[in-house]
Amino acid sequence: MNISFIRLCDYLIVNTFHVLAVNSVQSLKNHFLEQLEATPKKDEIVGYVEEIKRKVEKSTAVEGVEEPPVENKPPPPPANQPPVPGLRTSEVKY
Repeated sequence: MNISFIRLCDYLIVNTFHVLAVNSVQSLKNHFLEQLEATPKKDEIVGYVEEIKRKVEKSTAVEGVEEPPVENKPPPPPANQPPVPGLRTSEVKY
């Protein structure tokens, strides 16, 4: 009698997890299909890319001057930055 109760509980739990997994996958599939319908067609995307390229070429041709290189320094930390937990303030270098 005791073994059949455990098997029944096991069956109910496994069946519940199966139903949850199937419903989740179906919901995810429906979400992806909705996103796919809202995605522009390939020709539209290519058109956007070509339009952006033309704008970039036009703006660089008008200016004719290259931009100076950006320094690879991180921005300075804020003046009132709290210390990092676990480090002494003498070890923190700004």
